[in-house]
Amino acid sequence: MPEWEYRKIDLGDLPREKTDLDFLAKAGDDGWELIAITIHNMAYLNRPISKQRSKQKKSKRELYRTLVTTAPHPFFFQ
Repeated sequence: MPEWEYRKIDLGDLPREKTDLDFLAKAGDDGWELIAITIHNMAYLNRPISKQRSKQKKSKRELYRTLVTTAPHPFFFQ
C-alpha cells in the first residue's frame, strides 16, 4: 500500500506576480496532485512517498500522522 504526503497552499496569499494556476502547475511538475480547493481558497494536495523520501522524512511524517489521527478531517465542517 502506498504511503502519502500532504501539502496545502493558501491561494489567497500568493505573490501578485504569479497566478494560482502557476503555483498549482509547479506543484504538479513536482508530483503533487490536487485533492480539493476549499471555499476559503485553500488548495490541498497529495503525492505518494518514494522509498528514498520515506527514509529521509520519517520523523516529520510520524508527527503529521499523529496530528491527523487526533484532528478532525479538514473537509468536514462542524
